[in-house]
Amino acid sequence: MATLAGVALALHPLTALAAIGVYLIVFLVFKLSALGSLTAVLSYPVWMIVVFQAEYKALWVFAILVPILTIVTHRSNIQRLIHREEKSVFRES
Repeated sequence: MATLAGVALALHPLTALAAIGVYLIVFLVFKLSALGSLTAVLSYPVWMIVVFQAEYKALWVFAILVPILTIVTHRSNIQRLIHREEKSVFRES
């Protein structure tokens, strides 16, 4: 996800910063990094297309493909979240 964040920052910094903001809010509320990451990725096309109305259609395609590919590649994380098996970053010993 860090590489994706770097690419997103290079392509459209405001969109990336908005998605990072979503990550931080969700992470701080739920203490689950995976949930924050997935929520940020799902919000990315909304920020890119609806809020900031990116000028280039190639950015729109990128913004739509990012969540699709993330969901496909992180199915196991999503299953753990659904079954409440994902460990919190602040888990107690």
